[in-house]
Amino acid sequence: MFAEQASDYTINRIPYRARYKVKFDGSQSELEATLLKFLKDLEAILLDQDEPIRENPIENRYELTAILNEDLEFSLLVYWPNDEQSPIDITFDLDSPDPVELPIDDVFLNPAKDVFPEIQLIYNFLTRPKITTQKAKNRPDLRKNYEWIKNHRHEYRGRWVALQHGELLADAASSRELVQQLNSTAQTLLTVVY
Repeated sequence: MFAEQASDYTINRIPYRARYKVKFDGSQSELEATLLKFLKDLEAILLDQDEPIRENPIENRYELTAILNEDLEFSLLVYWPNDEQSPIDITFDLDSPDPVELPIDDVFLNPAKDVFPEIQLIYNFLTRPKITTQKAKNRPDLRKNYEWIKNHRHEYRGRWVALQHGELLADAASSRELVQQLNSTAQTLLTVVY
């Protein structure tokens, strides 16, 4: 991910809103069991523990709502028609009001493909994100920061780090936790180490 000589510095922080669809070959009860197990494996938080799957008579569908990942603040709405049909069309709506800071593929799509191999992205509301690019020569600390990442990648893999002038200011399990440790994020590189 990090080149030997970084020539550009890109910040890509956008809210995420997308829809995925898949067909399920099985009964209604099999689908319910599959979805509940899938969300449990993702460690998602069901918004209604007592009645996680509810019928929505206005929309003529069943719904299941969960918070997919607290650190990213994703909400996930799954719905499918309430009439018995085979295969059953399922729609996953993902919505994060805050900018996405980790790849959605790791958080949702790759695990979903294990359960629903044919899942497809239907649309992403923000297909043209705002991207800020600055040349590395305008950021003299950038090379130092990337050198630090290159040298410490193995010991901080999967951790969020705050770097300034090639020095580690803080590290944490999530971006929110990292920001809480800092007095200011000005002139600071916040990134997750892969």
